[in-house]
Amino acid sequence: MKSHLITLSACVLGVAFASTARADISGTTFFDGNNNGLMDPTEIGLSGLAVRAYDASGGLAGTTTTGVSGAYTLTGLSLAAPYRVEFEGVLGSYPSAVGGGSASKVQFVVDGATAVDCGFYMPGQVMADLNPRYVASCDASAATVSVASWLTSQLKPRTTTTPVIHPHSDDMLSSQVGVPLSFAQKPGTKLLTMTPLASPSTANFGPGPSGPSAIYIADYSGVDSAFVSRKLLVALSSIGVDVTAQFPIGTLQPRTGEYGLAGAEYSKDGNELYLINMGNGKILKIDVSALDYALLPATAPTAGDITEITIPTSVSAALGRYRPTTLNLYGEDLYVGGVDDLTGEVKVLAMNVDTQVFRQVFNMPLNFDVGLGINGGGRPQGGWTAGPDNTNLTTGIFQPFVTNVVFDDTGSMIIGVTNRMVYNQNSSSQPGYVVRTWREEDGTYTLENNKISGPFTSTAVNSNVAGDGPGGGWFFQNGVVYNAGYTSATHTYLYSGGLLAIPGSNEIVGGYIDPIYINQFGARHMDWTNGRITQGIGLGGAKTFAIVGVGAVSDPGPIEIGNRVWKDLDGNGRQDAGEPGIANVTVELLDATSAVLETATTDADGAYIFSSDALRAASSTTSHRYGISGLSWGTDYFVRIPNATGGSQQTALSGFSLALANAAGDQRDSDGTASVDASLVAVSTGAIGENSHDFDFGFIDVAPAPPACEVLTANVLAQSCDDNGTPTDPADDFYLADITVDFLNPPATGTLDLTGPALHPSNTVSSVAVGSTTSATSHTFIGVRLIANNAASTLTAAFSAEPGCAYNFATPKVQACSNPPCSITALSAPVGECSSANTAGNPADDFYYSNVTVTFSGAPLSGYLELTGDALVTPNTVTIMPVSNLDGPTSHTFYNVRFVADAAVHNLTATFTADPACTLSVPIAAVDPCSGITAINLTAGPCNDNGTPADGADDYYLADVTVEFLSRPLSGNLTLTGPAMHASVSTRTVTYNAIPVGATSYIFTAVKLKANGLANNLTATFTQDPAFPFTVQAPAVDECVEVCPAITVTPDPLSSGTVGTAYSASPVAIGGTAPYTWTATGLPAGLSIDSGTGVISGTPTATGSATITATDANACEATTSLTVNPFSCPVITVTPDPLPDGTVGTAYSASPTASGAGGSASYTWSATGLPAGLLLNTSTGGLSGVPTEDGVATVVATFTGPGGEQCQGSSTFTVQPFCCPPISVVVP
Repeated sequence: MKSHLITLSACVLGVAFASTARADISGTTFFDGNNNGLMDPTEIGLSGLAVRAYDASGGLAGTTTTGVSGAYTLTGLSLAAPYRVEFEGVLGSYPSAVGGGSASKVQFVVDGATAVDCGFYMPGQVMADLNPRYVASCDASAATVSVASWLTSQLKPRTTTTPVIHPHSDDMLSSQVGVPLSFAQKPGTKLLTMTPLASPSTANFGPGPSGPSAIYIADYSGVDSAFVSRKLLVALSSIGVDVTAQFPIGTLQPRTGEYGLAGAEYSKDGNELYLINMGNGKILKIDVSALDYALLPATAPTAGDITEITIPTSVSAALGRYRPTTLNLYGEDLYVGGVDDLTGEVKVLAMNVDTQVFRQVFNMPLNFDVGLGINGGGRPQGGWTAGPDNTNLTTGIFQPFVTNVVFDDTGSMIIGVTNRMVYNQNSSSQPGYVVRTWREEDGTYTLENNKISGPFTSTAVNSNVAGDGPGGGWFFQNGVVYNAGYTSATHTYLYSGGLLAIPGSNEIVGGYIDPIYINQFGARHMDWTNGRITQGIGLGGAKTFAIVGVGAVSDPGPIEIGNRVWKDLDGNGRQDAGEPGIANVTVELLDATSAVLETATTDADGAYIFSSDALRAASSTTSHRYGISGLSWGTDYFVRIPNATGGSQQTALSGFSLALANAAGDQRDSDGTASVDASLVAVSTGAIGENSHDFDFGFIDVAPAPPACEVLTANVLAQSCDDNGTPTDPADDFYLADITVDFLNPPATGTLDLTGPALHPSNTVSSVAVGSTTSATSHTFIGVRLIANNAASTLTAAFSAEPGCAYNFATPKVQACSNPPCSITALSAPVGECSSANTAGNPADDFYYSNVTVTFSGAPLSGYLELTGDALVTPNTVTIMPVSNLDGPTSHTFYNVRFVADAAVHNLTATFTADPACTLSVPIAAVDPCSGITAINLTAGPCNDNGTPADGADDYYLADVTVEFLSRPLSGNLTLTGPAMHASVSTRTVTYNAIPVGATSYIFTAVKLKANGLANNLTATFTQDPAFPFTVQAPAVDECVEVCPAITVTPDPLSSGTVGTAYSASPVAIGGTAPYTWTATGLPAGLSIDSGTGVISGTPTATGSATITATDANACEATTSLTVNPFSCPVITVTPDPLPDGTVGTAYSASPTASGAGGSASYTWSATGLPAGLLLNTSTGGLSGVPTEDGVATVVATFTGPGGEQCQGSSTFTVQPFCCPPISVVVP
C-alpha cells in the first residue's frame, strides 16, 4: 500500500460554462489568505503561474501563464472537447480549501468553460482565525508594561480621535520578560516565544531577569487567546551559548545588533526554533520537540539540542560584516534580513531549510534619503557606528536596522527598517520606514519606485521632503492621516518597529508613533495595495518611539483532504479528460487504528472532502464533511471505500473493479489499493494547514470471464542418440529431442509439465513456470531425454493449475545406439589469489585459489567429474561435479579450487568416475607461501564522556585502526573485536571485496574504544581464517573528565559547632546548573544533612571535621567544611558564697543555688567537711539539721557535660563552737 505524504501545490476550484461555446478555457488564480476556497474582495490574483490543459489521450494540448491580475486563457483548443486542467503554484504553496462547488485540484472541463479558478495559500501565512490576538512590545520609558495585546475586534477606524488610549490587555512587564524584539507562535499551540532586545540603554530596553540570552515563552490559551502565564524557556548562556559581542564595531559598550538574540521563527511542524545569535551572526537551530510548557524547566532544550548554522560570507557579499536581525519562514525557505554594517545596505538572504543552502534574494542600496525625527527629512543612510551617535536631526546619519521581512499575498517582500541609534540611546523619537517590493515572474524582487510597486500605485499622502524615499517617494503612509477625506498628513516619519502581514486582508500591521491620531503610540494597519492607513489602536498616550516588536496569536489553520472517485474508461490508472465521476459512493476516513472518524458520499461529480474546518461545520453536505475534530496535522490516517468489491459491493460500484493503482503521480492517478473487499489509501497529513486533494479512487468495468485453457498440439523433433556410456543397450540408451507445445489461454500461475513413459530416467527437462514459457501461446522444451528402444511411447503435456488442460501424444521410435569413447585432453589451473590463514609465510597452511578448466570429449552420461592429487588442499569443497551439471559437452571449470602454496611442485588429476580409464594427470608448478595479518596500529584520539561525567563504564575515545596483512582473502570479512571495543559498537566489519585487490592494509576509521584506564585487547580476524586472529593491546586511556564551571559554596568554611550544642547551617551553591545534590563526609554524630537543600542540623555528640559537597545537574562539584569542637566546661557559680555560718547546737538551714550551665541544666550536689548533725540534699543542694560539732564545710555543685565532663562550682560555710552566754547570778 502506498503511503501519501501531503506536499503538492496544485488546485481546482469552481467551474462555470459560457453561454456560447468557444475554443478556449479561462479563469483566475488567487491567493486565498483565509483558506476558505473563495476569492474574497480583499484577496488578490496571483501572476506568473503555469496553467496547462491535457486532452483525453493525456497529451499536452495547451499551456499559458497567469497575468498580473491572476487571469488566464487557454486558447487553440478543440471546440467542445473535454480537457484536464492543471495549475502549478508558487514553490512551497498549497491548494486552498475546496469552495464554490468544485471538487479537486485537477479540473475536468469542456472547452469553453469560464471561471475555472484556483486558489493557493502558504500554510504558515494563513490567518484562519476571524478574531486573532495581536501582541506588541513597548519601550519601558514610554509604557508601564512591556507586552500588550488586543483583538481585531478592538481595532479603531482611522478617523478615531478620542480616546487616545484604546481598550487592550496589559500582559507582561519588562522586569519579567524584557522588551521583546521578536515574537513567534509555536505551530499547533497558543504558546508565544519571545526574545528580548539587547541594548546598552537598559533603562528603556531592559533584557529582563535572565539577561540577553533569554528565551521567554507565554501561554495565550485563555478565552479569545488571552494571556494566561509566562515562563523562561531557557537562558542560552546557561547551556554554553555565547551571545556576547564577539565582533564588536568599537571598543565602547557593545551596541544593539552586536549581541543578544533576534528573529524567532518556528519550523512548519513546530519541532525546531530558529533564532539569530547577533553576538556571532550565526543562526541557531534548536530542537524543541520535547517542549512541554506545563513541565518547564524539565523539558527546556539543552546544549545537545542546538545546532549553529553559519551564513556564508560569499552569499551575503558584505563589504563589512553582515548583521542579521530577523527571520521569516516562507514556503520552503527561511528568509534572513540584515544589513552590511559598513555600508548600511539592507540584504535579504534565503536558506533552504532542508539543504541549509543559502542564496541572496534582495539587496537594497541606500540611494535615497530618510528622516531622523518625526518631522523633516533629507538625511542620508549609512553604516553602523561604534558610537556615540550623532542625533542631530540635520547632521546625523540614519543607521538601518531591519526589524522584519514579511510577505504579502502576492509573495512580495515588505521590509521594516528602524534607526539603530534609537535603541542605543533613546535620545529622541527617531523613527524608521517601511518599504515594499514586487515579486517578478522570475522570482526576483524589485524595490518600490516613486510610490509605484508592480501593478500597485500608492494613494498615500506623505509630506515628503524632496529626495526622500525610493525614487523620490514613499509607497506606505509615513505620517498620520485622520481627517475623513484622507487629504493631508501630520508629521513625516512615525514607524517605530515590528511588522506583520495579515493574509487575505491586504493589510500589514506595525508599531507607530501616532498610529491613527496624535499624541499616542500603538499599532497601525495599512493596505499594501495602496499604502493607506485603514485602522489601528492606541496603546499609550505619548508621542514617542515605543513599539519594538509586533506579533500575533491565532488558532491553527484547518486542513482538508479528499478528491474524487471516477470511472477509468481506458483502464490506464490515470484521470483523463472526459472520464466521469462516480456518484453515491461511500468513502470513510479512518484513524491509524482503523476506527472510522467520518463518512462521506460522493456527489454527482464523484467528489468527496474531509475537513477539520470548524467554521464551516454548519455547511457540511453528504459529500463535503467539515468540522472533523479528529483530523489533525502530522498524523497518519486511512481513506477507505468499504465494499468496493466482493459479495457486499456498494450499489454505486456494481459492475466495477479497482483500477490500476499508483500509475501516474498522486494528482492524476488512482491511489486506492485492494484490502480484502475495500479500496484503501494510507495518508500522512503534513504541517498545520496543509491541504491535499490527491486521494483518488479509479474503477473499471468488470472484465468478462477469460476463455478456457486449451493445449492444441505437441511436436517432437528427435536429435542425437546417446548410449549412456555403455555399448548398444535398449534398456538404458536415450536420444535428445526438442518438444514444442502449442496452447491457448493458459492459467496465470503454475507450470507446464511433460510426463509419461517416453521420458528417460535421467531426464531433467520436463517443467517450466507459466510466466517463463517461450511465448504466450507456445513453449519448446530443449534437450528432453527420451528412451531409445525402437518402440513407440507416449507423453502428456498439461498445466499444473488446470490438470484438465492437457494433451496426450506419441513419440517416435528410435534405435538403441553407441557413442565414441571418453577422453580428457587438457587440464588448466592458473594461479589466483593467495590466503595465508593469518600466519606469516607458513607453507604448512597457506594456499592459493585457482579456476581449473577440464577439456574432454565423449563424456559418460552418469557419475561425476572429479579432481584429485597432492596439489589440492584438504578439505576442498569444489573438486567434484555431477556429469549432468557440467558446463558443456567438451569442457567444465571448477571455480575457487584451493591449491597448496608451499614452494613445491605437485600433481593434479581429473577423472570421470563412471569411466575410471578416462583420466588425465598434470604437474602443478610451485607457488610460494603467502602471509596474513601482521600488525595492528592505532593512535588514541579525542575522548568522549558519552554525555555523562567521567565514567569508565561508558566513556570512549576514537581511534583510526590500521590492520596490516600481506594478502586479502577471497571471501568473508575482516573484523575488529575484543575487550577494547566500546559496548555501543562491539564489532567493526568490512567485507573482503571492499578491500582493494593487492592491498596490504585496511584502516577502520573512528573506532570507538573504551576509555577506562586499562590496556584492553584488540583483535583483528579474517573470518575466512578464524583460527588465526591477531591481537594487540589498545592504549590505556583514562575516563573522560568533564570541564566544569567554577562552582562555589558559601560560607566557606561553615560556622563551627560544639559538642552538645544545637547546630544549624544553610550553605548555598553558586555557579553550577541546578538542581544540586548535597552530601557530607565525616559528619559528626548527631548531625544530619538534607540532600535537597544542603541544610545541616542537629546536636553534635562528638567532635570532628566534615566536608560538605554540592553536586550540580552536570555532576560538577564544589565543597565547604565544618568543624565541631570539644565541649568546654562553663564556670559554675554557687551562691551565696560563702554560705551563712552556723553554730553548734543551733538549728541550721541554707539553700544554695548553682548557675553557669545554662537553661534547665541539672546539677548534683556534694559536700566535704560537713559537720555532724547536718544533712545535704544531693539533688537540690539544700542544707539542714543541728550541727553537733564545729568546722568548715565546702558545698560542691557538679554539672555533667555531654561527654561525661565534670564541671563544678563551690561555696563554703563555718559552724562555730557553742559559746556559753553570759550568766548573771542575782543574790537576793
